Amino acid sequence: MMAARQAPLLLALCFAAVVASGVVLDGGATHARAFDGVGALSAGASSRLLADYPADQRAEVLDLLFTPKYGASLQVLKVEIGGDVQSTDGTEPSHARTRDELENGGANCARGYEMWLLSEAKSRNPDIITYGLSWGVPGYVGNNSYFSPENVEYQTAWLTCIQKLTGITIDYMGVWNEKQWGNIEYIMQLRSAFDTAGFTTTKLVLLDGDLDDSFLDALDSNQSFSDAVDVIGVHYPCDVESAAVQASGKRFWASEDLSTPADWGGAGCWGRVVNQNFIRMNQTSTIMRSLVWSTYPNLDCYGAGLMYANEPWSGHYDINPTIWTTAHTTQFTEPGWLYLSTASGGSGRLPNGGTYVTLRSDSGDTDFDWTVVIETLEGACAKNGGCLRDGTATAPQDYTFTLAGGLRSDSYASVWRTNRTHWFVRDSSLNVKSGSFTVRVYPGARR
Repeated sequence: MMAARQAPLLLALCFAAVVASGVVLDGGATHARAFDGVGALSAGASSRLLADYPADQRAEVLDLLFTPKYGASLQVLKVEIGGDVQSTDGTEPSHARTRDELENGGANCARGYEMWLLSEAKSRNPDIITYGLSWGVPGYVGNNSYFSPENVEYQTAWLTCIQKLTGITIDYMGVWNEKQWGNIEYIMQLRSAFDTAGFTTTKLVLLDGDLDDSFLDALDSNQSFSDAVDVIGVHYPCDVESAAVQASGKRFWASEDLSTPADWGGAGCWGRVVNQNFIRMNQTSTIMRSLVWSTYPNLDCYGAGLMYANEPWSGHYDINPTIWTTAHTTQFTEPGWLYLSTASGGSGRLPNGGTYVTLRSDSGDTDFDWTVVIETLEGACAKNGGCLRDGTATAPQDYTFTLAGGLRSDSYASVWRTNRTHWFVRDSSLNVKSGSFTVRVYPGARR
């Protein structure tokens, strides 16, 4: 990415990739899509032990996750709206455990640790995008009927409580994790209740699970319903057929992905997925499960997180390579930047295995800061049979890029590299004053 005088080209040569000679990166090309950020989720008790860490070590972990231009530099934080239900590796507490609490102003979203985590993230990055989603609700809600007016009240009460106690207005709300999406009437009631309570800027994400034909049909046939839905979010998409989503004009996210141990294999999966979700499906945000593995080691999905922090009694934590395969994108971009499209050649597959994506700033008509992320990573994901690409990079390759359409070429571009043995290492800068540059990329790396 180019910034100021020394442009981080984020050739985040983090995952070595091979780009065909003669690729033109046109910052003025049409079909660019807004980048919505890379993030992680805290849910299913995955963050349970973090709050119990000694203050100094806890702050270090939080800095590595949320401080901009440092560590993972996360741009999105998604949290579970606790419901007193088992939601993977534990139960997260509800803000309204009884009907009396819900109806008489007794909602308490300070229970548990998600409100605390939201506050810690916002204190480090005031611009971080926030997102809430229920895995379940207490049985009294709707008398065990999830899509009920009482659940609309329950969801709105959580938004109200978070805003009241922290000053945070949640940016996005989902409906129900990996369950039915509901019906048009319920979604319209939810949208109306949020608006009436003053949360007009809080946007709705559906489906938080698999694509559903009935949802897509409703989106196509009911304009009011379509207007209420801002984002289509699916889980572990890999290369899901998305023609109907593209036709809808909605932003398309991987609203949960990875769920793979944070060793080098997991880091390789993650580095591929962040690029490939855009290349394959025009997905503009990818959210990792989980933020941090901070629960006990004998539970399901062990190690699924950006880093490990599950020993509060000693203060020990592990800085895993997934932190650094994330950083190649997040430290050199901002939500609101634009992806250069595959149609324009600004992003795409590498002929000999791997991918590259280009993002540019969204300010002014020229002199765009920019970032190129190239990856030739391996490492199987835990879902979708590993979510592997066709073709594997087996040898170093040189690729030449030409800058056009207002992308800055007045200085140098910084190059960063990550592979199995070297994590987020800064290489020599590239002189881009001629308007082009050539980079050598190696198998199993991200740049």
